[in-house]
Amino acid sequence: MYKEATQSETEQFLQNNFIQLEDGYEANKVKTANRKRIALTVDTLSTYSDEDRQSIFSYIKGYCEDLQYDESKSHFKLKSEDDLKKLLYGIEQRYYTTVLGGEKRLANSVLVLS
Repeated sequence: MYKEATQSETEQFLQNNFIQLEDGYEANKVKTANRKRIALTVDTLSTYSDEDRQSIFSYIKGYCEDLQYDESKSHFKLKSEDDLKKLLYGIEQRYYTTVLGGEKRLANSVLVLS
Protein backbone atom coordinates (compact mmCIF):
# COMPACT_ATOMS: atom_id res chain seq x y z
CA MET A 1 0.00 0.00 0.00
CA TYR A 2 0.93 3.64 -0.32
CA LYS A 3 2.95 5.61 2.20
CA GLU A 4 1.10 7.47 4.91
CA ALA A 5 0.44 11.17 4.30
CA THR A 6 2.20 13.44 6.76
CA GLN A 7 0.27 15.88 8.95
CA SER A 8 1.18 18.67 6.53
CA GLU A 9 0.09 16.65 3.47
CA THR A 10 -3.16 15.72 5.22
CA GLU A 11 -3.87 19.34 6.09
CA GLN A 12 -3.07 20.43 2.55
CA PHE A 13 -5.40 17.82 1.05
CA LEU A 14 -8.25 18.79 3.38
CA GLN A 15 -7.85 22.43 2.28
CA ASN A 16 -8.93 21.58 -1.28
CA ASN A 17 -11.77 23.82 -2.43
CA PHE A 18 -14.07 20.81 -2.92
CA ILE A 19 -13.88 19.92 0.79
CA GLN A 20 -15.60 21.58 3.74
CA LEU A 21 -14.77 20.20 7.20
CA GLU A 22 -17.61 20.27 9.71
CA ASP A 23 -18.58 19.21 13.23
CA GLY A 24 -15.04 19.53 14.55
CA TYR A 25 -13.54 17.08 12.06
CA GLU A 26 -9.98 18.17 11.23
CA ALA A 27 -6.63 16.88 9.99
CA ASN A 28 -5.40 15.67 13.38
CA LYS A 29 -8.41 13.32 13.56
CA VAL A 30 -7.48 11.53 10.31
CA LYS A 31 -6.30 8.01 11.10
CA THR A 32 -3.61 5.91 9.41
CA ALA A 33 -5.84 4.14 6.85
CA ASN A 34 -7.20 7.42 5.49
CA ARG A 35 -3.75 9.01 5.55
CA LYS A 36 -2.55 6.21 3.24
CA ARG A 37 -5.57 6.78 1.01
CA ILE A 38 -4.82 10.52 0.94
CA ALA A 39 -1.25 9.87 -0.23
CA LEU A 40 -2.60 7.78 -3.10
CA THR A 41 -5.41 10.18 -3.94
CA VAL A 42 -3.14 13.24 -4.16
CA ASP A 43 -1.29 11.55 -7.02
CA THR A 44 -4.56 10.62 -8.73
CA LEU A 45 -6.00 14.13 -8.40
CA SER A 46 -2.90 15.62 -9.97
CA THR A 47 -3.77 13.82 -13.23
CA TYR A 48 -7.36 15.15 -13.36
CA SER A 49 -8.38 18.18 -15.39
CA ASP A 50 -11.09 20.50 -14.06
CA GLU A 51 -13.57 18.68 -16.28
CA ASP A 52 -12.40 15.31 -14.91
CA ARG A 53 -12.90 16.58 -11.37
CA GLN A 54 -16.47 17.61 -12.12
CA SER A 55 -17.14 14.19 -13.65
CA ILE A 56 -15.65 12.37 -10.67
CA PHE A 57 -17.65 14.49 -8.22
CA SER A 58 -20.86 13.56 -10.07
CA TYR A 59 -19.79 9.91 -9.94
CA ILE A 60 -19.20 10.15 -6.18
CA LYS A 61 -22.59 11.79 -5.59
CA GLY A 62 -24.22 8.96 -7.54
CA TYR A 63 -22.74 6.27 -5.31
CA CYS A 64 -22.53 8.05 -1.94
CA GLU A 65 -25.94 9.60 -1.47
CA ASP A 66 -25.32 10.03 2.27
CA LEU A 67 -22.13 12.04 1.66
CA GLN A 68 -23.37 15.62 1.78
CA TYR A 69 -22.55 17.84 -1.19
CA ASP A 70 -23.31 21.55 -1.26
CA GLU A 71 -24.29 22.31 -4.86
CA SER A 72 -24.11 26.09 -4.40
CA LYS A 73 -20.55 25.98 -3.05
CA SER A 74 -19.42 22.86 -4.96
CA HIS A 75 -17.94 21.06 -1.98
CA PHE A 76 -18.36 17.85 -0.01
CA LYS A 77 -19.09 18.23 3.70
CA LEU A 78 -16.81 15.96 5.71
CA LYS A 79 -17.82 15.31 9.30
CA SER A 80 -16.06 12.00 10.00
CA GLU A 81 -13.49 9.41 8.97
CA ASP A 82 -16.24 7.56 7.13
CA ASP A 83 -17.13 10.63 5.05
CA LEU A 84 -13.47 11.11 4.14
CA LYS A 85 -13.10 7.42 3.22
CA LYS A 86 -16.11 7.59 0.89
CA LEU A 87 -14.70 10.66 -0.85
CA LEU A 88 -11.26 9.08 -1.24
CA TYR A 89 -12.71 5.83 -2.61
CA GLY A 90 -14.74 7.88 -5.07
CA ILE A 91 -11.75 9.84 -6.32
CA GLU A 92 -10.00 6.51 -6.87
CA GLN A 93 -13.11 5.25 -8.77
CA ARG A 94 -13.57 2.20 -6.55
CA TYR A 95 -17.37 2.17 -6.82
CA TYR A 96 -19.01 0.13 -9.54
CA THR A 97 -22.33 -1.43 -10.52
CA THR A 98 -22.66 -5.06 -11.54
CA VAL A 99 -23.83 -5.76 -15.07
CA LEU A 100 -26.30 -8.42 -13.93
CA GLY A 101 -28.56 -7.26 -11.16
CA GLY A 102 -27.33 -3.67 -11.06
CA GLU A 103 -25.87 -4.10 -7.58
CA LYS A 104 -23.71 -1.21 -6.36
CA ARG A 105 -20.37 -2.38 -4.98
CA LEU A 106 -17.03 -1.17 -3.65
CA ALA A 107 -13.75 -2.65 -4.90
CA ASN A 108 -11.44 -3.29 -1.95
CA SER A 109 -8.45 -3.54 -4.25
CA VAL A 110 -7.72 -2.59 -7.82
CA LEU A 111 -5.60 -4.27 -10.45
CA VAL A 112 -5.21 -2.48 -13.77
CA LEU A 113 -5.77 -4.98 -16.58
CA SER A 114 -4.39 -3.08 -19.55
